[in-house]
Amino acid sequence: MMKIKKHSAISILIVMIASLSCISSASAQTQKEIQKAVDDAITKATAEIVEEMKEEAQEAADLKKVDITALMKKIYPLFDAFYEEFKTFPGESSVEYSEDIEAQVKHLAKQSSNRYLAMLIAAGYTNAEQEVFFSPPFPSAHVVKADNNVTPGKILEAGECSFTYNLGLSMASLGSTPLLMFPVAVGNVTFDSKACEGKAYVLRVDGSITTHKVEADGKVMVDGKSFFDRAQPYWGGKMNLCAPLVKKPE
Repeated sequence: MMKIKKHSAISILIVMIASLSCISSASAQTQKEIQKAVDDAITKATAEIVEEMKEEAQEAADLKKVDITALMKKIYPLFDAFYEEFKTFPGESSVEYSEDIEAQVKHLAKQSSNRYLAMLIAAGYTNAEQEVFFSPPFPSAHVVKADNNVTPGKILEAGECSFTYNLGLSMASLGSTPLLMFPVAVGNVTFDSKACEGKAYVLRVDGSITTHKVEADGKVMVDGKSFFDRAQPYWGGKMNLCAPLVKKPE
């Protein structure tokens, strides 16, 4: 079910309150004027609701068109190049090696996937923010399409990334360890079952990509245990998940 933005509901409520408090005590002429104003406000509020519903429908259509596997295949070579230069994947040690990278990503909070994926752009391996990091919207996240503005302080701003990143890995890590995941439900260690037609996508350290069925409760089961169970051998003791920065709806 589509959610109506808060300001539309408030607009309608204000109109209703105004009509109840004013119309009964006004003259006939004034009542007509008030009624017209009320009708106009309701028409405007209804149009806003319709527009919001169209936007949400478009977001859902956009998600269906996005090939998550293809995106992950585009991103992985950037990790490879980063490792060749810094001998690690993006993390806080990276900014210690490069003041230039820190200057470009300092607007992004630590422990966010936006910050660490932005380092791949800041390091100069790509400037195709939208084509490589297109942020597919999904029900539990409020995101916007990456705008290709990769100037310092603007790379992968809140809402322009929705991949979850496993911090602290390198090419020397266990090859099967998850590196990027989508779509992890915001605020939870489960997947969003309503996105991607119930599929989860995982990019691993060795470059392989696996897909998994997401249950209605958001769980992905692997060999009888939750995907996120630290006892799963593929984590190899390396599980430090960084969620994307969510852009709150206006």
